[in-house]
Amino acid sequence: MKITSLCEDVSNINDIGQEHGLSMFIQTSKQNVLFDFGASDLFSINAKKLHIDLNSVELCFLSHGHYDHGGGIKAFLAINKFAPIYVSKYAFGSYYALKNDIYKYIGIDKNLENEKQIKIVDKNKKLDTILTVFDDIGNYFPNASANKVMYVPISKKYTNKDYAISDKDLFINDSFCHEQHLIIAERGITTLIVGCSHKGIVNILESFKHKFGKYPDTVIGGFHLQNPTTKVSEPPEYIEKIADYLISTKCQCYTCHCTGVGVYQILKDKLNDKIVYLSCGESITI
Repeated sequence: MKITSLCEDVSNINDIGQEHGLSMFIQTSKQNVLFDFGASDLFSINAKKLHIDLNSVELCFLSHGHYDHGGGIKAFLAINKFAPIYVSKYAFGSYYALKNDIYKYIGIDKNLENEKQIKIVDKNKKLDTILTVFDDIGNYFPNASANKVMYVPISKKYTNKDYAISDKDLFINDSFCHEQHLIIAERGITTLIVGCSHKGIVNILESFKHKFGKYPDTVIGGFHLQNPTTKVSEPPEYIEKIADYLISTKCQCYTCHCTGVGVYQILKDKLNDKIVYLSCGESITI
């Protein structure tokens, strides 16, 4: 299996763009998969530069309903007219982040919900012989403080617009019921791909072990350890505990996006070659 980062927050390759978002092109033994779409059409621009044909994508997977993962869906639909896009039934909800005393809409375009390629998928559903949706996540470890700035409105009528801090009574904290993860099991290797790990990478991996009796061999994606608005990372002691936990799982980790470059360096100091940063345009083979 080969995985190429089409877009994320860091690029070390000339002419390959970066943005706050995530998209990965996955070549399995069975089919080509697109995991998330980034915040714009950048994933498609980078794909072309990397000589990746998005018309070869046969299945798409959306990790959750935030713009930095689903903002490029419309651009994909203009290129590929047949690949199903598997989303949570909550993906097109109204999601907000508190930024500079403004409740800013960070959801995806609701007009896309009825597109024929959009397919609602139930939790823990097998998509084919090697792909499985995983979203049954328990609470084993405190979530990142960055979650505290993310909200949903208490009423459906408050949608798709920004609100002032004075409207705080209209919102409650997001439960991230729209978040889902992708398991790829082939050739005796199990890989877990996450988008932002809003429910916590520890909780996700512990839930995986609880369900399947072991940890995945590989975990790939954002660990949500830096506030995307303030760029403030989680406290060092919190990151150290996560690093110790990741060491105990013996998973091979590839991280990016919302983990944060500074946090990655802390994790790298402890995990050494058990963690690698996957930036724009780079590929890994599993």
